[in-house]
Amino acid sequence: METSINDKIHEKINGWLNKLDHFQLQLSLGKMEAKDEYAKQKKMLHDSLHQYIQTAEHFEHVAESKVAAIKQSLNDLKNEFQKDEEATEKTIKEHKDSVVKLIEKVAP
Repeated sequence: METSINDKIHEKINGWLNKLDHFQLQLSLGKMEAKDEYAKQKKMLHDSLHQYIQTAEHFEHVAESKVAAIKQSLNDLKNEFQKDEEATEKTIKEHKDSVVKLIEKVAP
């Protein structure tokens, strides 16, 4: 009877050892899968960040060119206003001179 109890104990121990080995194998495989998934996610994040940086640099370049175009348009507009202002001043002076001459004719 003792041999059958010893056999059963050895069977149980061997079963537990097999289950422990299987568990360790699964744990190692899970660890490897987790490392692979981490590397995959890290690469995806790196690629996304690289793409975002390129997009930001493109927008920065576009913004700079748009700002330069706006500045040029404002300078052009400023120059037009200056020309109009000078023309207006010249016209006012001419009209003033005409009025002064008329007054001189009327009231000697």
